[in-house]
Amino acid sequence: MTDAPFIPHAIVETEHRIPTSIMQAAIYGVANIMRIDLDGSQPEDTFIEQAIAGLQAKHERWRTDRCHGRLPAFGKPVSLVVNYAADRATRYDLDGNVIEHLNQSVEIGSASATVARGKVKLEVR
Repeated sequence: MTDAPFIPHAIVETEHRIPTSIMQAAIYGVANIMRIDLDGSQPEDTFIEQAIAGLQAKHERWRTDRCHGRLPAFGKPVSLVVNYAADRATRYDLDGNVIEHLNQSVEIGSASATVARGKVKLEVR
């Protein structure tokens, strides 16, 4: 367990919980695709609007209009989870309506790739 302070953030939940392309997830970075950093200096009631704006920025970054709104390796976003604290999160639909309140934060896994001697080792955690 870490002593670092919890930083509020959002997680994009998508149609695929496991990446359809591990290589793509490793190259782009799972956190770059799925995590949205929030401005914790703003009131909590702005977090969902920040998350929706962050998702729109991801659509623009990944040019998902060409991919029918899908994010690399994970597909179409289906919900957003705002992690307010390590023990408090809320799942929202993509319009910002509450789906459910959670008593723990939702975190993402990670993927990495190592190239050695012409071989690629992929790992998802």
